Amino acid sequence: IVVQGGTAVITNSTINDINNSAVYIAKSNTMEADVTLEGVNITQCGAYGIQMDSANNITTTVNSVTIDKAASGITFAGGTLTIDEFAITGTAKSVHVNGATTLTGKVNFVPTSYAEDTAIVTKKDSVSEDVLAAVSALVEIAPDANGDAWFVNSSGLLTKAYAKVGDTFYTSFADALSNAVENDTITLYENVAVSETIAIDKNLTFTSNKAVEIVGDVNGAHLFNVLSGKTFYITGASETAKITVKKDATNNVINNSGTTQLMNVVIDGGRLGINNASGTLNVENAVVKNTSNKGVAIAGGNVTIKSSVIQDTGASGIFIYSNTKT
Repeated sequence: IVVQGGTAVITNSTINDINNSAVYIAKSNTMEADVTLEGVNITQCGAYGIQMDSANNITTTVNSVTIDKAASGITFAGGTLTIDEFAITGTAKSVHVNGATTLTGKVNFVPTSYAEDTAIVTKKDSVSEDVLAAVSALVEIAPDANGDAWFVNSSGLLTKAYAKVGDTFYTSFADALSNAVENDTITLYENVAVSETIAIDKNLTFTSNKAVEIVGDVNGAHLFNVLSGKTFYITGASETAKITVKKDATNNVINNSGTTQLMNVVIDGGRLGINNASGTLNVENAVVKNTSNKGVAIAGGNVTIKSSVIQDTGASGIFIYSNTKT
């Protein structure tokens, strides 16, 4: 289909086995082109699924459109492109940028293979790096077969994600933690190694979409130290996909003086698995094990433990100090 001007509305249609681009919205310096694609499936084309040429008077709206097995997904060089429910599969590249375009919406892309530094978004040499970065941020990568998360970095390259804060992916837990602000949620995608105490000095939530481990080698200090007045949640994906927090036998895995909630979590190791110095502690569907001393020590505050297991401790499973009001 070639559009060189006017209004074109293409709905509930299939375009396949095309030698060149499936939908070509051609350059027109004198005529406006207003194109709507809705419920369109594009398969097996030799060039682009959608090609927008360089005129600024082109407006294209894409809704519920899929492109499968094209040489490349979409290219544009000008105009306005609005996207709602747009998926690209079976192509080596997602987007090629030939020029600045007003672009809104997200492109959902399933790569043909998941490999670091694969070019997903490419550009013409004259296109700025800022435009490339802006377009790359609009491409969402589907998880791979192992459930691992990927994203497109500012250079248009496929990159494995280790954590996410809000809508921003990071290649390390340390970067995610340092960029998190009050009330943020850090999503963990891979195991984490920690070499110093994590002071919870702002309200934070750790979560995951699969089983992951946070392993601390912190030279005898607490792994997590929740400060007074702060809220800290650790929530695993499910009872069978928990977040495991583990450390050596010295000091505590979690030292709480604020508000801590643990759900679908395994606390493994430490002198004390959890020390509730004060504040509020809620534990549900959790396991506390392999401590050199007590599993849970309660020195004050309010503590609720529900549907959990405390096992293989060096001393008491739950120890409540004699002068404690809970």
